[in-house]
Amino acid sequence: MIKSLTTRDLIQVIDYYKGDKFLLKDNKVLDIYAIQSVDLNGLSEDEISRKIYSFGNFLRGYHFDIKIVSMNFPTVTIKQQEYIRQRINQCLNPLCIPYLTQKLFDLEYLEKNNTDTEFYLMTFTKKEEDISSKELIYRLKDSEFNLLKINLDKKKQILFKLCNQNSRV
Repeated sequence: MIKSLTTRDLIQVIDYYKGDKFLLKDNKVLDIYAIQSVDLNGLSEDEISRKIYSFGNFLRGYHFDIKIVSMNFPTVTIKQQEYIRQRINQCLNPLCIPYLTQKLFDLEYLEKNNTDTEFYLMTFTKKEEDISSKELIYRLKDSEFNLLKINLDKKKQILFKLCNQNSRV
């Protein structure tokens, strides 16, 4: 007989840990960092080699479990659309109105049909090892590999998207 699993059985996150991290079922701590992407086409060969070397050093020196995740989020242009609408309403020059309406149309099209790809580094450490993990992450932030600390709401959004891949965030 097949045992039916509940959502509680499948999801590994059980609680918050120290405010901005997550505690997992296996007593490990999950933390998520944003990876700032770089346009490699605009870099020289030496800069690309230095970034690869820096990331290789990180992988050799970081002995905890990590996972690099790429995710697509819908493009949000609400603030830009509101600004363009405000400019259209305040516009006194009739020659500018077609330009502004085209810009508004382009922003609406982008929001409906475009996604932003974002990359994240997930670290899995034991509770005791959390401090040494943090020190290594901060050293990595100062190197060629750009990591950004993200807030708890964004981490919740990422976990929600990972558990519900067909939903829109």
